[in-house]
Amino acid sequence: MSEQTLLNNRPKLTDAYRRILRFIHSRKLQPGDRLPGQRKMVGMFSIPEQIVFEALQIMTKEGALQREQTKGTVLVDV
Repeated sequence: MSEQTLLNNRPKLTDAYRRILRFIHSRKLQPGDRLPGQRKMVGMFSIPEQIVFEALQIMTKEGALQREQTKGTVLVDV
């Protein structure tokens, strides 16, 4: 299943994906900037951790983010 199909079939996941994108744009983040940690996003957006994780995974597969266990999530391109 493609990422777009997955987003279309899961409204909560789509909402999380869009909220993260809005956060990136509203903060004017640039490539190389770090995003808040996954748990912090859970609190910021009031979204379950698993949904935040899945949204970040999709963005990583699309090439927008790079995730490193010790460094966190870094913006690559939006």
